[in-house]
Amino acid sequence: MGQAVIDFLWWSYGTAYEGMNNLTNQIMERPSIRIPFMTIGRALFYLGLAINAGKFIRKHTFFCL
Repeated sequence: MGQAVIDFLWWSYGTAYEGMNNLTNQIMERPSIRIPFMTIGRALFYLGLAINAGKFIRKHTFFCL
């Protein structure tokens, strides 16, 4: 839920990059938000993608080449 809110806030800025940078700086200053959503959450997301890609490649090796 928290990551969805952060993504929605970034999306809502559109092309207002100064506001988006201010929001990013505020998020990065607070360890209670930064660690679970910006550090650990991303790592788990990419780990999940890699695991699923590995399963797909093992199952469909011929089609992946």
